Amino acid sequence: MTGLIFKRITQCYLVFNSNFSYHLKRPFSLIRRLESTNSNWRSLIDTPKQHPQFTSTATSTPSKVYSIRRSWSHQDTERLLLLVKKYGNKWKVFTHYFPGRTAFGIRSHYFSVTHDTTRWTLEEKKILQQHLGEKTNPDKIDWEAIRASLPKRRTIARIKQFWQNSIQPTLNRGSWTVEETEQLKNLVSEHGTDWKLISEKMSTRSEEQCRNKWAYEVATMKKGEFSKDEDEALKKAVEKYGINEFQKIKQEMDSKRSISQLRTRYNNFLDPDVDRSPWTKEEKELTIELFRELRNIRAVKAKMNSLLYFGSLYVVSRPSTSCLSTLVNEKADLTNRESARHGGVQVPLPIEDLVENDQQGIDELDDEYTTVENKPFREQSPFNEKKEKAVIVILVRNSELTAMRKTLRQFEDRFNRKYNYPYVFLNDEPFSDEFKYAISVMTNAEIKFGLVPSSMWSVPDHVNETVMNSQLADYAARNIMYGGSLSYRHMCRFNSGFFYRHPLLAEYDYYWRVEPGVSFFCDIDYDPFKFMKDNNKEYGFTITLKEIPETIPSLWEHTLKFAHQQELNTTLLGFFGSPSGGYNLCHYWSNFEIASLNLWRDERYQKYFDYLDSTGNFFYERWGDAIVHSLAAGLFLNKSQVHFFNDIGYKHDDFSHCVDDGIFGKCMCPENVPNFDYSWGSCLSEWKSYAEEGHQWDFKKNGDQYLENGQVFQNSEGAAIDIELN
Repeated sequence: MTGLIFKRITQCYLVFNSNFSYHLKRPFSLIRRLESTNSNWRSLIDTPKQHPQFTSTATSTPSKVYSIRRSWSHQDTERLLLLVKKYGNKWKVFTHYFPGRTAFGIRSHYFSVTHDTTRWTLEEKKILQQHLGEKTNPDKIDWEAIRASLPKRRTIARIKQFWQNSIQPTLNRGSWTVEETEQLKNLVSEHGTDWKLISEKMSTRSEEQCRNKWAYEVATMKKGEFSKDEDEALKKAVEKYGINEFQKIKQEMDSKRSISQLRTRYNNFLDPDVDRSPWTKEEKELTIELFRELRNIRAVKAKMNSLLYFGSLYVVSRPSTSCLSTLVNEKADLTNRESARHGGVQVPLPIEDLVENDQQGIDELDDEYTTVENKPFREQSPFNEKKEKAVIVILVRNSELTAMRKTLRQFEDRFNRKYNYPYVFLNDEPFSDEFKYAISVMTNAEIKFGLVPSSMWSVPDHVNETVMNSQLADYAARNIMYGGSLSYRHMCRFNSGFFYRHPLLAEYDYYWRVEPGVSFFCDIDYDPFKFMKDNNKEYGFTITLKEIPETIPSLWEHTLKFAHQQELNTTLLGFFGSPSGGYNLCHYWSNFEIASLNLWRDERYQKYFDYLDSTGNFFYERWGDAIVHSLAAGLFLNKSQVHFFNDIGYKHDDFSHCVDDGIFGKCMCPENVPNFDYSWGSCLSEWKSYAEEGHQWDFKKNGDQYLENGQVFQNSEGAAIDIELN
């Protein structure tokens, strides 16, 4: 029987020789998914520039707040023209003269005023054709001379763009060929949407042509299930051309599908040699054994594809999707109890939840459902001995169950399935039985469901509710985000000054704040809590951005008053503002926080919160907990105690942080949401450029401020700042 080979597919091979030694060969796509899932497998082995409001000079007293999207007034335009005439194109410097404007926005407005942006005239086109018609190398063109020859004042950038898109002699203006389209797809796959680089690689197509063609391809690409007619046409085309000519197959079918779609469909579902029988116990054990032995996904791939173990009795072969879906769907531990009416009977989650977009990878190998009830329960984990006194804190309502389950699924897959850190769910109303059941079956970790006391979620006595209601109406009328919401203010005040005092958190030292509806994109192979402790970190974030200025008109002023009263010496507060410039609106976005609970339990922070709360401005204005936590970090921490979790991919609303580390990496970054790190409104560049040792900024009760360079800012009134601290 040693020479007998049973072929079941061309991609994956399980070789079983006469002395019961195994060799397994799996497809590239499975290895990729196997690496990305990182759950059960790995556990088996071990400026707006600081908003200073300048009038005549860059250091004058603020006069009015500019809106970031506000139209340019005639006076501001005239002022900009004078500044450029006097100082040249120092756009970054000019941001101090136009608070709320970016350097790019100022530059764009200047050129729109001083240069003609209307359509090209026939006369201009003839002139450009005459000068540029035979030019092929942009570096050898005298752009300044060509601009001078035009009757209208145009920017060099617009002239270059016109040449690239309309005149360049090497440009192909005809229809795109199949070969060009495939080349474009390959280049986009390799370089993303860097159209300048892609245009250079294409050599015969301009940036605009490449961009427009890609937009058309994405818009017209057919998606969804294959029809019976498509399947039949695909099988006939494969019969005609073979399995290695999918470009010809696509042309033969005249299909709107991509080549990748057609190849995957045939190899995984239509190939008659594909074996779709259930996975055997031996196959599963062998796969686990290889991971235990090699401990490295690339080494596993190399060994799987090696031919050294052939001495075969037979060959078992499986496609990539079969490799994935069989193991995932055979028994998934993430099950759902739809309601108490089911009497505790577990209902498996829908298939689309089990394999979200076919990207979650292999979930489970065991053949039994794992049940977690509404009581403390821990599954043994190889990481338990290393665990810190930490907890996952989630403030959520019963109505947010669906969003919460999706988030919890990702959080468990990416991190907590390996560590089983406990959860504390908090709500200002009692959790329903349905909510408790639906959440409990999704994790093996301990879960506690808690109620927020009314004393932590109510309007305090010192707040004038008449004034508060008037302010709520005013904020709502101005269409400020959450401006008219009292519930949102309760939430911000609770997260600012009470959550860490909840009895259910008393036993813990660290917490990770998670919110319903957020997404996690990267496998986390280490314990962030242990990292925080070992490296003396107190606060961690993934996104830092600008706040809406109308929500916090007086928070910076009160923070400085508190710093004077307490005579604080700071090194990190300078990241958030300066004595002359005021608050720059930067803050850490607190819907993702990994931090020390003792940071907030500290007497200094409690005094800070109590003072802020005494002003009533959590209700009169719309102070957010993110700003309060951030400024507190600036008052009480140094930069070395704050950590940017660059390796944790995260998304909340339309803001995302994710580093694409390649197909063998740990992250699956969303294609439809750009990385916010260096977008307009992000403060990450400022954070990275802020000195590690910080900048000294000390406060005295008489109002004086001392900076590291010996500069002293004095209180003009010479009177001590006195505030009441309860």
